[in-house]
Amino acid sequence: MSAEPQPLYLVDGTNFVFRAYYTPMPPLTTAAGLPTKAVYGFTGMLLRLLRERRPRLIAIVFDAEGRSFRDDLYADYKANRRATPEDLAPQWPYVFKVVEALGLPMLSEPGVEADDVIATLTRRARSRGMRVVVVSSDKDLMQLVGDDVALYDTMKEKTYGPAEVREKLGVGPELVSDYLALVGDTSDNIKGVPGVGPKTAADLLAEFGSLDALLAGLDSVKRPKLRETLFANLEVVRLARKLTGLRDDLALPVEPEALEPRPLDRAACESLFRELGFSRFLAELGAAQPVVRAGYRTILTEAELDEVVAAARVAGELAFDTETTSLDAVRASLVGISLAWGDGEACYVPVGHQYLGAPKQLALATVLERLRPLLEDPELPKVAQNHKYDWVVLRQHGIDVRGVRCDPMIASYLLDPSRQSHGLDALAKEHLGHAM
Repeated sequence: MSAEPQPLYLVDGTNFVFRAYYTPMPPLTTAAGLPTKAVYGFTGMLLRLLRERRPRLIAIVFDAEGRSFRDDLYADYKANRRATPEDLAPQWPYVFKVVEALGLPMLSEPGVEADDVIATLTRRARSRGMRVVVVSSDKDLMQLVGDDVALYDTMKEKTYGPAEVREKLGVGPELVSDYLALVGDTSDNIKGVPGVGPKTAADLLAEFGSLDALLAGLDSVKRPKLRETLFANLEVVRLARKLTGLRDDLALPVEPEALEPRPLDRAACESLFRELGFSRFLAELGAAQPVVRAGYRTILTEAELDEVVAAARVAGELAFDTETTSLDAVRASLVGISLAWGDGEACYVPVGHQYLGAPKQLALATVLERLRPLLEDPELPKVAQNHKYDWVVLRQHGIDVRGVRCDPMIASYLLDPSRQSHGLDALAKEHLGHAM
């Protein structure tokens, strides 16, 4: 049997940038003072997608500058949003430079939004029998989901099919726009029907089958107050339906099957990443010297530690270990913390080494405060060998570690209780062929 054709990946680039910008991690800047947090997170998410999915067809889609048709329909559309933050504005040109250097097709269309471009390409792809993966966390795009279209949220590692959309919103993809028209969308300043929340909206659509059927049969709504409110907000709902619906009829100058990435421009990538100070991505491209564990390093400055925290956020997972002065977790003093967040990407942060010639190290309090958001985030999956010990050690220092999803020591015991050792030395030797 022949392999199933790869899907078309449509990345909501605008969504990527804003998620990266608002991700809780320290601000990043170049030596020249250029803010880089958003472009760093965007680049990391994009490289991770390319590395893990290896798409044959892909497009990165952005909102175009200027007004869209929704602004013409409703003067207060997105009026609740703040102006572009001062430290984000100078990062946008670099976002586009990253996409260009990676050789990825990039699209935007005047007068509409990225969602409409994605909707149009999705419709065209489906008409050709192609599968589509929309890469975004935007619930508006859930209305595109179907048996051959999935919505993939990279930061939550969550894929939405029709069943997952129904579980999240209470309605299927075909009713998402109707649902949003009733409840409104605060992120876009779209008013819904006062007093109609998610459950009421889902119940109404389940009973009537669609928003059109509901509006045509308002006399049949059983609750008098709800019926009166719906009658009073007919125009609000009709406008909201136009604003939340996606256009899929754009005259785009490109067809889905033409969205093949070009070979990345290595020289452009290396020059760009050096300018931005993205040493991690340089190593990922192979720009660093190709030696074993080239990505491992000792962290001695706050700037280096901030980059590690940002990298872990982008990677979406973290392994950690503590180095201490005692096997007694309650009495032990912290000497250092080891962190890893991807293949060949790890560091050691010394905080208590005292020997002749020892380098100047970061203060323990500084390190813990920088790492606290990562270690206490229950949504960031973590791996820790014999994690109960590390949990107690860090608890003594005011850190409440949450989100540990795997302890290799426990996993080893569950797989083979009879083996002599479940320690890290034995596991590294057996599974990695590495003598510690």
